[in-house]
Amino acid sequence: NTQTNIQQIITINENNNKKNDMLLIQGSRRQWGILERVPTDNNISTKIFRLFMKDDGVFPNNERHPLLIFQSSAWGKKSQREGEDAIVKGNKWTSPWAWEVFSYHHYHSTAWELLLCVQGGATLLLGGEKGVTTEVSRGDLILIPPGFVHKQLNCYDGFTLLGAYPTTGCSGKE
Repeated sequence: NTQTNIQQIITINENNNKKNDMLLIQGSRRQWGILERVPTDNNISTKIFRLFMKDDGVFPNNERHPLLIFQSSAWGKKSQREGEDAIVKGNKWTSPWAWEVFSYHHYHSTAWELLLCVQGGATLLLGGEKGVTTEVSRGDLILIPPGFVHKQLNCYDGFTLLGAYPTTGCSGKE
């Protein structure tokens, strides 16, 4: 079930053993600077993409962990309130804020960030000026590792995200 698989990804393991939590980011080789689709089981309807970005001399990005995008996740079918509950309940994420992505490059030096689009859509630039531009819309869930730069280029239809951070650990330095 899609919801269960996404739950596994957004759950932060108390013991900081992320091998199971980050199962879908494993791969035989990394495609730097390319938003690539992650192969999944046939029973998963959500399309999953990952993006590895190296330090570009201006922003650190994250060479160890990719940014992950879950398109049309099961969470996006819920109301904003249900989305908030799904993020927080049993997943060790902070209570989410509701807003957009900043329109300037920024990153979180030690924290992961979880973004769930609950309304509208936007164009985001991921990884800095030489990074990747992508569209996100209602139902898309984005997991951004520490150091990974991102910004919003434009938005439409009342674009709103729920954003949250881990309540413990997961600094990206492990």
